Amino acid sequence: MRPGSRWLGLPVEGMSAHLGYLLLIVGFSGVWCLIRFNHIPVGSFFDDAHYLVLAESLATGRGYQLINFPHAPVETAFPPGWPLLLMPVTAVFPGSLFWPKLLAFAFWLAAIPLVNRLLGSRLPAFLALPFLVSVALNPHLVGMADTVMSEAAYLFFTLLALVFLQQWVAQPEKRTSWRLLALGAATFAALLVRTIGVALVVVVVVSLLRNLRGRPLRWLFLAVGLATAVFALLALFNQRLGGTLIFSQTYSEHLAYLLPRLADFLRFWQVGTAVSLETVANAVVPIFELQAVTAVLTPLGVQVLAVLVLLLVAVGFAVRCRQMTAVEWYVLAYLAIFYVWTVYINTVQLRILLPLIPFMTFYWGTAVLQLGGWFLGKAQPERLKRFAQLGFALLLLLHLGRNVYATLNPVSNDLVDLAASVAWMNDNLPPDAVVMTPNPVPDYLYLRRLTVEFPQETAVLTQTIADQGVDYILIRPNLASNRHQDGLDPKGVQLLQLIQSKPSQFRLVHRDPLQQVWVYQIERGL
Repeated sequence: MRPGSRWLGLPVEGMSAHLGYLLLIVGFSGVWCLIRFNHIPVGSFFDDAHYLVLAESLATGRGYQLINFPHAPVETAFPPGWPLLLMPVTAVFPGSLFWPKLLAFAFWLAAIPLVNRLLGSRLPAFLALPFLVSVALNPHLVGMADTVMSEAAYLFFTLLALVFLQQWVAQPEKRTSWRLLALGAATFAALLVRTIGVALVVVVVVSLLRNLRGRPLRWLFLAVGLATAVFALLALFNQRLGGTLIFSQTYSEHLAYLLPRLADFLRFWQVGTAVSLETVANAVVPIFELQAVTAVLTPLGVQVLAVLVLLLVAVGFAVRCRQMTAVEWYVLAYLAIFYVWTVYINTVQLRILLPLIPFMTFYWGTAVLQLGGWFLGKAQPERLKRFAQLGFALLLLLHLGRNVYATLNPVSNDLVDLAASVAWMNDNLPPDAVVMTPNPVPDYLYLRRLTVEFPQETAVLTQTIADQGVDYILIRPNLASNRHQDGLDPKGVQLLQLIQSKPSQFRLVHRDPLQQVWVYQIERGL
């Protein structure tokens, strides 16, 4: 929608938020991020620990390896983009867990103006500001900014690429080689950070081809040359690590399983139950995981409410599909991959939904405004304006409430305290000790010693100790458990019982009942 146009009788501005308001919104979001900055310990998501270990490996010139393990295996799952971005920080501040979090935080703050530029500019001026505030204070996105996860960087590069693409399509007279290179770099960066960025790649390529029609061939040659060069580099990198083309070894194996069965996955009436509507709706309206809501509403009532929220988002998407810009094509491609992946793993991962939240909020606001226009009529613009603003005011109150709730009840209260559980070991173990732990990659960030995973079967414990050169064993609740409710998992219980049954081979050197920690030293001669 071009600047100066009208929608439902209301003016739509090209620049949605004044610079002063924009800085205020970014600052307000940053304050909430800082308040919650330490509420999710680094390593708690497993993936963030992998990213940091890989970044350290790259920074020290040891390749793309999990250097926390004695034999340093090559990473076969994660794309290299986010570790590459973390590498300079890791090199300058080795062992720091603060500065990598600050980098993710910076990417999130930088993404907010791009949300304003890409999506806010498509809303009426009076609604652009409430929309941007709602996105900036979304509790899931604020929480995302406080982790060393790749979502903030992926969201930034995706929005940046879509902004560049929007400008390329809308302003043909301003097309230059540098603009095309910038678009290609942002798109490639998104793909490097997250493999699901293939959705963005497809949309950008198709949009460029459509808009190159009738244009000088130099654009086509430049685009093809750029794409060939960058994809060849990524394909070479993945091929050396066992992958295929733009996919790592692990994702290549997923694809090999999925593609022959794709028709089965598309029978959504049979397999679509894996998609939790409540979890998806909670990304936009964050009330569905609250016990108070579950207590007031029956399970059926919660499902109905989730369906209504998603119907609003769907209506907004349908309204925007009248124009069907690159943004809508990207959302459609992303949703298709999200659906297949969710059915494949049989659960909804919130982290995959995070990059969609600004778009879902935009479509939610579009639907509120459109429904208001249908019921109130275009002849009453002031009433329509108040109706739409009220809708966003309610959403903003929910976001503020959830941020306050998350501040008063930090996630760390229920997570295993990685730092506390290895504090004694940090002070008393030799630097070259090899430690067997339930979570070797996250524990390495705090232990700073080589770590080994528990064996799959307790029967091979002795062999694993000999093969890996293990000196100590840390028994502690698994990171995936609730430290107040779950205690040791079955494998931890079995290992503890086995170790305690052999006092001549395993000597207890530390016990912390509060953290449920046992540290055993391997006796010589084992």
